[in-house]
Formats: sequence, C-alpha cells, structure tokens
Amino acid sequence: RRDANNARLSAAMATASKETAMAGYLLLTGAVAVACSVVNSLSLVLLAGLTSFQLFSNENKTTNTRRRQNAEGVETSNGAKKRKDNSKQKDKETKDDVNESEQLQALPLQKVTVVAQEFYIPFDKVCLFLCIVAANCAAHVFCVLNGWRGNSLLVSLATVSLGITGHAIMRSAYKTRTLNVMESILSVPSVTFTGLIAYYVLLCLPESWNNFRLKEAVEKASPTILDYFESRGFGDGIRVNYTTVAGALSAMAGVISGLLLIPATRTMRCYFLAVDPPAWGKELAAVRGMKRVLLHVSVLAPFYTTALLIEPLGQALGISTPEWQRTKPVLLIACAILMTLPLRQNLQSYLNSALIVWNEAKQGKKLENKLYMEMTKLKLQFKLHSLCAIGVQLLGPALIILIFGAIALVCDPSGLGQAMAALKDKPLLPVDLWHAGASFLGWWAVASWSVFCSAFTLLYMLGQAQL
Repeated sequence: RRDANNARLSAAMATASKETAMAGYLLLTGAVAVACSVVNSLSLVLLAGLTSFQLFSNENKTTNTRRRQNAEGVETSNGAKKRKDNSKQKDKETKDDVNESEQLQALPLQKVTVVAQEFYIPFDKVCLFLCIVAANCAAHVFCVLNGWRGNSLLVSLATVSLGITGHAIMRSAYKTRTLNVMESILSVPSVTFTGLIAYYVLLCLPESWNNFRLKEAVEKASPTILDYFESRGFGDGIRVNYTTVAGALSAMAGVISGLLLIPATRTMRCYFLAVDPPAWGKELAAVRGMKRVLLHVSVLAPFYTTALLIEPLGQALGISTPEWQRTKPVLLIACAILMTLPLRQNLQSYLNSALIVWNEAKQGKKLENKLYMEMTKLKLQFKLHSLCAIGVQLLGPALIILIFGAIALVCDPSGLGQAMAALKDKPLLPVDLWHAGASFLGWWAVASWSVFCSAFTLLYMLGQAQL
C-alpha cells in the first residue's frame, strides 16, 4: 500500500510538473505576442523610417499659374506686344513647372503608410511567429540545460508557423505580381523537379553522405504508427516503410523548394543592388561598413550551413558522429538568425530600385510624355505599396529554416530533445522520426536556397539578370 501511494504521489507530481511547465511556456508565448503586437509592433519598427522615392508633382501650382495668366491675358488686351510678352512668360513658367514636376523626392516611410498596405498583416504575422518560435526555442534550451522540463509546445507552434509562412510567401509572390515572367514559369515545375531530386537523394546516395538517421527512425516508428491506426480500425492495408516515408518527405521538400525560388531571387536582387549598384547611383544606393558585412554574411551563411551539415566534412573537421548529430539543429538556427539580420537593408535596397525606374525614364527623355510620366509614377508607387509583400519574401525563408531547426532541436533524443521524449502520451510520430525529418528538410531548405542564389549570381555575372 505504501508503494502504491508513493507511485500515485510521483505520478501526481509529474503531472503537476508537466502542467506547470506548459503553463510557463504558454505565458512566455503570450508575453512575446503582446510585446511584438500590442506594446510596440515589431513590423512597424522594422519598416518605419525607411526612405521611399516618389515623383514630386506641383500640379496645383501649375493650374493656378495658368489661371492667373489667362486672367492677365483678358485684362491686357490693349496691345499685341503685351500679349506676346505674356505668352513668353507663360511658356517659361510652364516649362519651369514641368522641370519642377520631374524632380524625384525622398520621403521617410510613415507608420500610417505601412499599416495601410495590403500585405501588412501577413508581414506582421511572419514577424510575430519568428519571435515566438525563437523565444520558445531559447526557453527550451535554457530549461533543459538547467535540468527542467523541455518545451513540448514548440513543435505545435512550429507546425502552425510553417503553414502560415508558406501561405504568406505564395500569396505575396502571385497576388502582388512582384515576380517576372521567368520566375512565374519556373516556380511551378521546380516543385516537381526538386521533389524528384530529393527522392533520389534519400534513396540513392550512400548513408555516409545522407546520414540523417532516417532509416533507423522509420524502423522505430513503424510499430507505433501501425498500432495507432489498428486501434482505430484502419490497420488493414497500411504499410510503413522507408520508401513511403522518403516519398512523403520528397513531396514536402519539393513544395519547400518551390516556395523558396522566388524569395531567393528577390533577396539576391536586393543584395546586388546594395553591394554593386549602378555607377550613377552609388552615392544613394551603395552600402558600406558593418551593414555591407552583414549582407555578405547573410548570403554566405546558407552555403556554409549546407556544407557543414554533410557528415564527411564534419568528420574531416574532427567532429564525431554524435556531436555532429547534435550540431545540426544549432547550425540551422544560427543560419536562420544570420539571414534575418540585414532585413531592413534589403528592404531599403528594394525601395532604392525606384531609382532605376527614374533613371530609365530620365535618360530616355520620356518624362515630357504625360502618359509615360504617369506610368513612371505608378511604378514608383508600386514599389512603395508592395513593400510588405517583399518583406514576407525576405523574412519568410529564414523563418522556415528556423522552424525546422527548432523541431530538430526539441525532438533530438540524444541531445536537448527531452521535451517530446518525456511526454506521458506518446505522439503518433516518435521523436526520432520528427528529428530525422526536420533535419533533412532543414538541410534541403538551405541547400535549395544556396542553389537558387548561385544560379541567380551566375546569371547576374553574365548580364542576364535584371535588378
């Protein structure tokens, strides 16, 4: 009887500890949400103060000048000489008004303009979930290192964030028409093509190059998954093997690559406009100092992460296999953080691309054409009103990589994955499968990003890519 009471007391304490830890993580999530949305919106902090460019038009002054000239023409009808002088003065003032209306004006971005944009809410959601996932990930590491219960809430948050981010990236690219013809043509076939490549990587490459422990995880997860379906009467005809899991992961990898194609090209356009602007715009668009270093680091981080996640390279650096397995989530999270650092500078580079539109119009001497001038104004206004959509494309990929890194971290059974492993009710997919799948998809995301950025860089160097 005493042993039974002790067992009941231990179970009650474990349940209370689990509920207390869950309540703590929920409070942390709520506090981060309030801090990022209510107290001082993070999205407004990131966007407010950027410089936009618009054509300066003084139409009211031109209209008043012409009305005054017409009135003077009626009153001074006594002599042809005076009418001739008024006509010359009218032409001169009209010419001055046209020249004045051709001036490009730099305006600081106001909060009212940002909030009024169509894609401000999706951009605000991406910023919010980025902070929530990062905060919960940091809290999980801190608690586990101090011997406390890990964050089992992080997997659910990361899964929801992944769906919202992917939807926001797709809408920002297609609904706002911010992609060119070639990108729209390649984005859909790239899903199928990259999915087939991912399937080949999972099935055909040797385990020494593809050591994500996926086969071991599938073997451990198969009995649990079959028991789950059999307990609900769906066990007949269900087979769980490595080929099936590889096919599912390949389909997800193809979708992820399709989502990253357009943001990768957009990021590289902003990067080259900042570090290698046209000669006539270096004074306004060039980036120097630490901002330039951050741009280089954010572009190179995925390349190094892709290479370091390959086990033979880790062994060449003297890293053992267990240490390398524990390092993978940390590398993914570090890469995501480095990709987010130059966000404001990339957004400013996108706004600076309005200078290219203005220079083309000015060099072509087409501003005297009112229709072409109105088209130029619309292009400059589109640069401003699509800023939040571009922000989603620049920030969304980093959040996707952070999500996979966080899932791999919290589900690592050999490292900091005590959160999921300590759950009383085992999930449908064991932590080994969560860890292996998230590690592969995270590596695939940074590898796809690196390939797309390399392809755009090659086209830019050959003169085939436009900024």
